[in-house]
Amino acid sequence: MQQHLARLSLAVWIGASASVAHAAPSQLDRAKAVYAEGKALLDKKNYIDAGAKFEEAYRLAPDKHLFNYNIATAAELAGDCQRAQRHYRMFLDLVPEHASRKDVVKSLAVLEKTCARDDEGAAALSIEARGDREAERGKAIAERVLTDALRATEQSIARYEAVLLRHGKQQPFAQIVRVKRRDRKKIAKLVDARGFTAPTDGSAEVEAPVTVEQACRQAAQQEDRNAAAYGKAYDAYEDDDVVKLMDKLQRRAEERHGRAFRDTCPR
Repeated sequence: MQQHLARLSLAVWIGASASVAHAAPSQLDRAKAVYAEGKALLDKKNYIDAGAKFEEAYRLAPDKHLFNYNIATAAELAGDCQRAQRHYRMFLDLVPEHASRKDVVKSLAVLEKTCARDDEGAAALSIEARGDREAERGKAIAERVLTDALRATEQSIARYEAVLLRHGKQQPFAQIVRVKRRDRKKIAKLVDARGFTAPTDGSAEVEAPVTVEQACRQAAQQEDRNAAAYGKAYDAYEDDDVVKLMDKLQRRAEERHGRAFRDTCPR
């Protein structure tokens, strides 16, 4: 089954730092089961019910604040922009260190522009205005997730090329960077076909770590970020071209590239 890192794996949230309130073992087991149900619903693009499952899991395990990311992501995809904003902010407040924080900041910036500020304001909008707002919100999400996927791929290329330049023809960097260059062209084609603006900061120069071992660890983390970016694009689109490509790229990042950097890199 598709394992979207954008929805966070059980291994990640179970290991999250705890607050004062701790879930009892039986509650934690139930939270894990409910979370898995939410993931299955999200895979089926049933965003409303998925969000409800994630909220139930959070109630069962109130010290697992990473659930706010899951709840917000499902709410955003379901069109509940106010709930999405609330839980994205809770995620930023309660999870001070996480690879998804930058993505959450971007999501909030989009939502603040396209979401009605309160229920009264939303009710006051005409049907036509609400339709326009929803269309604007949908386009903004579609552009952001696809350009984020392109940016992550370009960051991978820049990082892996820097390693090769500093340390010579190291594997698996040399092989994987060739694949990433092809992936970049495919994603850029999708971005261009939809009239979106390609990111300008994805291929910025980076400095390679001093040792290959450090480079391998950083590359494995980069592949986690790649998988998360591809997963969000997969969730946000119904377009077959995007869905098929993002599914393929996410599986590759998780099952091949990430594993290669963790298991076959020098230690």
